[in-house]
Parts: sequence; C-alpha cells; structure tokens
Amino acid sequence: MFFTSEPSAAALESLAGTRHSAYWLDRAERPPSTPELVGSETADLLVVGGGFTGLWAALLAKRADPGRDVVFVEGGRVAEGATGCNGGFVSVLLTHGLANGLDCWLDDMSILLRLGWTSRCSRHARCVAAWTRRPTRAAHSTLAG
Repeated sequence: MFFTSEPSAAALESLAGTRHSAYWLDRAERPPSTPELVGSETADLLVVGGGFTGLWAALLAKRADPGRDVVFVEGGRVAEGATGCNGGFVSVLLTHGLANGLDCWLDDMSILLRLGWTSRCSRHARCVAAWTRRPTRAAHSTLAG
C-alpha cells in the first residue's frame, strides 16, 4: 500500500458510509457522554486526558490515597482517541517490538532493551492485566511475548 496526501477515488468509495469509531466503542450499550465541566473546580489532582495513561493515573492516585480529590477531564470521549484506536496497547519494550527496534534504532538497542524490559516493567504489565480481569471491569487483556 502506498500512502499519499490525497486518497484515491477507489479508497474514498470503499470508505463511503463508514464512521470514524473504534469497533468496540460503536455499540448501543456504550455509556452516554457526561456534561462538560462548566465553572470552577478544585482538586488535589487534575488528570487531563481520558486515554489509557490518564485513566490509569487517576486510578492509581485514588488507590494510593482514597481521600484524594481527583478530577478527571477529557476533551472528547473517554478512550476514543489513540487509546480507542489501539485498544490500550501496553508494551514493556519501548520500541514496540524487537524487529521494529532493530530496524529503527540498531545502534541503541542494548540501551533501549535495558530501559524498556526490566522486571519492574514486566510486573506493571501483569498488574494492568490483572486489573482488567476483575469482574467489575468491562475490559480484556492478553499477556503475550
């Protein structure tokens, strides 16, 4: 496939009638959006962004201190941006795969492997997976690699 700045007529025709939405978010039982925040608000911690990182930061902040007042804001819909497109991909390897790392950063791979693949990173990935398997979570995870 070749990418250009202008899609071909065939590409546009093949996309006719489609909606820009992640498959798992494009369903009737999806929760409605909440009203926008109007006025002033105070908090101990403000988390901006409803993607994987923002959601996880808010959850960990409350877990660390349940009395902490955490305000969470998202400009669009939660998990609909980059997280919604890729399903919240988590990788303990900074290069998104060994082959990609070798192709892009061959001279730096020994450093990148040391930084990205540690027992601590692996433990965090297992914690994320365990969290998604709780009965109250509408989430799924697979540990691979």
